[in-house]
Amino acid sequence: MTIRAIFFDIGGIFFNESDRAPVKAWEKRLDLQAGQLYEIVLDNSIAKQATLGNATVEEIWNEVAEQLSLSKFEIQQLKMDMWSGWIWDTNLLSDIRILKSNYKLGTISDAWPGAREGMIEYINNGIFDVSVFSYEEGLEKPDPQIFHRALSRLEVIPQEAIFLDDKLKNIQGAQAIGMAGVHVIDPKKQVREVINMLSKGGSVREY
Repeated sequence: MTIRAIFFDIGGIFFNESDRAPVKAWEKRLDLQAGQLYEIVLDNSIAKQATLGNATVEEIWNEVAEQLSLSKFEIQQLKMDMWSGWIWDTNLLSDIRILKSNYKLGTISDAWPGAREGMIEYINNGIFDVSVFSYEEGLEKPDPQIFHRALSRLEVIPQEAIFLDDKLKNIQGAQAIGMAGVHVIDPKKQVREVINMLSKGGSVREY
C-alpha cells in the first residue's frame, strides 16, 4: 500500500542532548548515579500525570524539589541547567520539508502541558500538518488510540503511515496497529536515510 503520511516523535529526533555536562554536574552535586536525575524528573508520579494533562509543570518541579530537598532558588537553577545542554536540530527540520510535496507530515509526542506553545518556533504548521501531544489527548504512547487519533486527523489508515521514534516500545505500539516503524538510534543518519528513501519512491517498510 502507498505511504501517504509520516509521523515523527519530537524529543530524541529533533530535540537532543548535545552537552551532558550541566546534568552531570547536578548528579555529582546530589550524589546521583548517571541518568538518575532524568528518572527523578521525568518518571516521578506527578510527571506521569502531567504527561496525560492531569498535573501542571509547577507541580512536577515541586515534587522534584521535595524528593531532592532543594530550595526554590536551587530548583529554578536546576530547571535552567537541565535543558541548557539540549538543542533543536534545525537542519533536520529543514531537510524534511522536501517530503511535504508528496506526504502529509505529523508529530506524536509525550509531553507536559504547555509544550505546544513552547515548541511553536520549531514544531508548527509551516512544516507539520498536525501535531498530537499526550497532555492534550489524555493518552500517551504506545496507547493505540493516540496513533489512531493522529491518523484520523490526516485522514489516512495505519498501513499508509510511517512512525519514527527513539523508543522501541513506541515503535512496537505503532507497528501493532499496522503502521510502519523506524526505531531511531542515530537521528541525523537514520532520518536522512528515510528522507532519501521516500523522496526516491523507496519503501520504508523494508528499512
